[in-house]
Amino acid sequence: MMDNTIESIINFFKIEYPYLQLEDMLQIAAHSKIRTLEPGETLVKFNQIYGNVVYVVEGLLKAFYINQEGAEVIYSFEQEGSISGNWYQTLLKRPSNVSFQAIETTLVAEVDIQIIETIAAENINIARAYNSVMKKMLADTLLQLTTFINEKPEARYLLFLEENPKLQSRVSQKNIASYLGISPVSLSRIKKRLNL
Repeated sequence: MMDNTIESIINFFKIEYPYLQLEDMLQIAAHSKIRTLEPGETLVKFNQIYGNVVYVVEGLLKAFYINQEGAEVIYSFEQEGSISGNWYQTLLKRPSNVSFQAIETTLVAEVDIQIIETIAAENINIARAYNSVMKKMLADTLLQLTTFINEKPEARYLLFLEENPKLQSRVSQKNIASYLGISPVSLSRIKKRLNL
């Protein structure tokens, strides 16, 4: 199982970051911790100081916070091939104000961000990959923010379906509604209008 997991991770990085050499990937793999989470199990708890970058090998996580009314608000779904983390807390080593929880049985690889930064300081290929991950994270966050501000819930739902075609069958309507910032009843109305 472990060999298949490492092989899966290496294959992903070969495609996403073709300039990485096998020795680069093995250098990171040597510091990785492989972990399996069962549905409902928490990867990052509220107020935990969590300094790891996470690669989702298999499965699905939700990242959420609790709003002032005490309701869960999902701000991302992390599925196979996602490189994730609570970047604000991870980079600044502050207690987490969000939680990451498994929706399905989920296999993740975790690496301490300080180890990655130490390796990146001496390895240009790792530095390039790290820079690419950070740029993608920033671009995705800005897109999500501007979409949430500028688009109506129906448009946000259509964008969700376009960008995540397989997630609708893996995620509950309640969780999708939470991600869109609407109630499950409003989501049902939107689906009815769209004939979905």
